[in-house]
Amino acid sequence: HGGWGRDAKFPLPRTLEFALKRDPPRADLAFDAVRDGLRDDDGGFFRFAANRDWTEPSREKPLDVEAGLCRAFANAYLHTGDDGRRETATSVASFLDERLWTGDAFGGSVGVDGRRDTTAFAGPNALAADALLALAAYVDDEDASERAATTLSYLDDRLVDDGGVRRYDADDAPPAPLDDRAHVVRAYARAGQVLGGDWVDRARVVADETIEALRTDDGSFRDGPAE
Repeated sequence: HGGWGRDAKFPLPRTLEFALKRDPPRADLAFDAVRDGLRDDDGGFFRFAANRDWTEPSREKPLDVEAGLCRAFANAYLHTGDDGRRETATSVASFLDERLWTGDAFGGSVGVDGRRDTTAFAGPNALAADALLALAAYVDDEDASERAATTLSYLDDRLVDDGGVRRYDADDAPPAPLDDRAHVVRAYARAGQVLGGDWVDRARVVADETIEALRTDDGSFRDGPAE
């Protein structure tokens, strides 16, 4: 049926990206299965399907799924030159713009009933910026580049302070977990490639603070602060 797993099927965008290099024929089948099984008419993707044949999709659309698949399909276009992959990536970018953009950043999700959660979380927004910058670099999409730049400015102004990252913008917001911080580092580094400026230096500051705050004595990383 395409994809991975024998029960519920999740899109697994990073696995798709890995397969592009490791096993292109299987990646091609999986990309088709994800597109045909989870893509909605508005260009967004459902979170997962309940069955192994991609039926009975769970109809919420979280930002991290949309952003991950936007980047995965953009990378599929880069590797294959398939215009269908490019069209899917650009349609997800349009969904992000039309349904989740708040004016400063992207909201957290579109719910099953269509109501939006407008909370701008650090990690998913960093992932969205990374995806849009990849798309902009591959297809020269100025709108995607501008949205990414605005999102990065929001992150830098509101959620990143001296290298530390807050999960969202509130006085009582907890520190961002490890994966959110990693997404911020990656997005800043991508911005250095695509936009120029001092984004790589900012990425280094967040990386250094993450190492200081979350690295353990054995060299591994905690998900979040010990307390």
